[in-house]
Amino acid sequence: MNQTATQQDTGRKKRPGMMSVKTLKYGAVLLAVVVLTALNAYLLNTLDVVGTPLIFAAALLVQMLLIIMFVFSLIMVWRTPLKIAWSILLSAGEGVRGNTYIVRLRQRYPQLIRWAGRRFSMKQPTGLVLTIGAAAAVAALLLFTASPGPSSWKPRTQASTSAS
Repeated sequence: MNQTATQQDTGRKKRPGMMSVKTLKYGAVLLAVVVLTALNAYLLNTLDVVGTPLIFAAALLVQMLLIIMFVFSLIMVWRTPLKIAWSILLSAGEGVRGNTYIVRLRQRYPQLIRWAGRRFSMKQPTGLVLTIGAAAAVAALLLFTASPGPSSWKPRTQASTSAS
């Protein structure tokens, strides 16, 4: 099948190596949303200082709608690259599963492989959700225990304040 027949079937004109018109439109919307979000954020800060509650609430609602439009436009612009990346990841996964070292590892440690598979399963509540939650709890514990707290602060004495 040649390229002209493909263009007639889809009804869209697409030059080789160029983005489609639809993607360009979503990109323009994305740029406009970013500009409007910046302007609205300035407006929100101004209205917060002035203290007009009704206008502030309306600006806050517009800000939420702009954020939703931003996320949607970003997804639409990145849809094709994400499909390509997902395809590459699936192909790499098939290659890893067929690797002789991985096959030997799976045969040598089947219980460990099943345990790791259960930890990353999205079908079980004790799978990926629990793994991410446990990792977040450990990260928070490490971050909060590693930072110096009030016990390491030096109290200001009369002599230190009069010397400076």
